[in-house]
Amino acid sequence: MEEWRRQVRSDYDNYANYYETYYDDTSNTTFNGTFPSLPYNYNTDYGSLGEYLYYRTYNFEEPVYFYLWIPLIILTTLTNTLVSLVLKHRRMRSATNVILIAIAISDSMTGLVTVPILIYAYEQREGMDLVLTENWCHAFMLVRYFFSRAFHTISIWLTVLLGLQRLISVAYPFKAQSIFSIRHTLVAILLIILLAPILHIYHLFHDKVDMEGRLCEWKFEKPCRESCAYLWLSVFLMHFIPCGILVVSTFSMIGHMREASKRMQESKMITNQVNIDRRNMESKRITVIVLAVVVVFLIPEVPFGIFLLLTSVYRQQSHSLLEKELNRKVICAYEILLVLTFQANFWIYVAMNRKFRRGLWRLIDPVLAILNLLLGRVGVHQIQRFESTMVSGDKVQVAPSSQTAHSRLSISHSFRTGEEHLRISRSNSNTKTNSGLEMRTYSFSTNNNQVSSLEAEKVESVSE
Repeated sequence: MEEWRRQVRSDYDNYANYYETYYDDTSNTTFNGTFPSLPYNYNTDYGSLGEYLYYRTYNFEEPVYFYLWIPLIILTTLTNTLVSLVLKHRRMRSATNVILIAIAISDSMTGLVTVPILIYAYEQREGMDLVLTENWCHAFMLVRYFFSRAFHTISIWLTVLLGLQRLISVAYPFKAQSIFSIRHTLVAILLIILLAPILHIYHLFHDKVDMEGRLCEWKFEKPCRESCAYLWLSVFLMHFIPCGILVVSTFSMIGHMREASKRMQESKMITNQVNIDRRNMESKRITVIVLAVVVVFLIPEVPFGIFLLLTSVYRQQSHSLLEKELNRKVICAYEILLVLTFQANFWIYVAMNRKFRRGLWRLIDPVLAILNLLLGRVGVHQIQRFESTMVSGDKVQVAPSSQTAHSRLSISHSFRTGEEHLRISRSNSNTKTNSGLEMRTYSFSTNNNQVSSLEAEKVESVSE
């Protein structure tokens, strides 16, 4: 079958060569000669090609989609699986983390749905074409233009939901718990999952099979009507409106955080400068995380949104913005950049979120235990496990094996005359691991041989 198909394709190319050789393109009626005998009967042999169609590709596409896209998608799926496993733990359960899990899943599905069809299609490549049956052509186009784009649209609007949730949590901290409860957040996520694919329903009904030309491709009608309407909706509902909402909500959230930090410094409620400095540093850290997520999100979306806008304007006038190969290069660059941004979110969490790092270490600790067992048998140096590891950046010694409900607090007793002395002693004893809390003890030494008393015990919860 494969040999027969190649022969038919070769004969068809030969027929095209005969036509170019013996037909004068400057005239519709003048022949420079007569057609020689064809190597086959065109009406019977070529007609027997039946349902095979051709999807035109370019030299750069196979290396990108087959050797770069697929490994990146697999790696992204693995890292997003780790994100979901860490954030779904009951100790990290919150509205923010529920949205982050949903984003991780939809990001993975954006590329994962394309992997099987790409593997099959590029195995059918002959020369510059993908040779597909009519059914495989429909499947190929639906996956690329409907399912993949639908999952990406879900990711976009989930990111918008995350930005709004953060803004409300900062601006209205007391109302945020009821507005964005776990149940309400799940309902909002479900609505996005149901509504986002409607934007791309056009591709469910638009036939991309050209039986006359034996082509599998998306063609714009002339004059451009339904296709251009879809492009315009995509420009605004996938790019400009979500990006605008996200930018406004993010910078508004940062403004509220700075204002709250300023009021805290001016307030008399907190007199300890150490606490004020610590909270200021925490505020800056959260600001950096939010800005990093926003910038990573906007890097591919804004330029491609502008490209789609210009394409829509040109298509509306029945013109093409770029030639076909250059247009494919732009789309290819956007899709690769998109997958890299999916990957970047994981490393943002690892680098800037202390609680996420702890959860990740706990998740991979059993794997390290098995690996150390195997390494020990062959006499190789073992990998340091979480129980004996001080998490980088955390000034807390953690011991997961401990099930102690309360930390043992060491209170220093000192006696000095003529002055009062404040000394802060941090406990190095066992801390309950799954609480993720840091215990601090404040001891006061007074004169007149009085035993120092515990003034306050402060529990600082690790920010999400």
